[in-house]
Amino acid sequence: MRKWIIVAFILLVIGLIGIGGTFSIGNMFDPGGVKVEQNQTVEGEGVRNIKVQSGSTDFQVVKGSTSKIKAYLTGQASEKYVDKIKLNLNRNGDAVNVSVESDIRASIGNTFRNLNLKLELPEQEYSSFVLESNNGDSNISELSADTINLIGHSGKMDMRDLTTGTLTSHVDSGDSDITEVYAKKIDLNASSGNITIEKLEASKLTINVSSGDIKIYDVDAELNVNGHRSNIRVELDELKHPMDINLSNGEVVIETDIKPASAQFKLYSGSGDLSNEWDGAKQSTDGEDIKNVVFGEGFTLVQVVIGSGNLSIGPR
Repeated sequence: MRKWIIVAFILLVIGLIGIGGTFSIGNMFDPGGVKVEQNQTVEGEGVRNIKVQSGSTDFQVVKGSTSKIKAYLTGQASEKYVDKIKLNLNRNGDAVNVSVESDIRASIGNTFRNLNLKLELPEQEYSSFVLESNNGDSNISELSADTINLIGHSGKMDMRDLTTGTLTSHVDSGDSDITEVYAKKIDLNASSGNITIEKLEASKLTINVSSGDIKIYDVDAELNVNGHRSNIRVELDELKHPMDINLSNGEVVIETDIKPASAQFKLYSGSGDLSNEWDGAKQSTDGEDIKNVVFGEGFTLVQVVIGSGNLSIGPR
């Protein structure tokens, strides 16, 4: 048995060496790396549109203190590939494009140990901001634009202190945190990952998630949620806007500081209960699958559809 293991290991190593043009194991066990330090600057006055392709880097956008747009690429990469990594910052009229190029094929080992892309933007109103990220965490803060569109394949997406007409985010795999965002319309999408929202104001907030929990704190917006396997927690000072929540299975908890004055909570569930911890509400059932709790005249509608799961309402 031991001989077979040794032979298999030798064959594996030979195979990897044989395809060395595509895969590299030279740095698999190298604990170090070569420092990467690149930066570029363009004039920011008159710029209206920003597009960033951050590749496989951690990305951060911050408010600058001058009229210049500055991009910094820092970190470490293995020596074999460090010369293949290039930061690009180009301006064409009122548009600026930022990208990180790397003429590198798939590699086993420390091809990229740690790369960080930071973009400094002058404090001004922009027409559009677009981010396309492959792998890496992204942090977007202190930005004002008519439209903000964020696309991430794998990694955390952190949105903070944003002012916009429309905010759209698509994250395939990774958590999303949204704090102090002011917009007319917000559309958040995640295939796999948790979403946490705090202190947000919008006319309408739409969330689509396949798998992941959703936590919403002190949000002032009409809420529409579609999920597959998700638990949802909503905590508000008071209930001001309608909610429409649709889940395949999961638990929904809605808590407020002030008892709803005029609201109707309606649960459609094949297998689940509606529990209410407030006093003074009317509770009823329409058939086996529809449960109602009504406060006052029931003006604000909270509609929850769950294939399997419960709805709980009460004080925070």
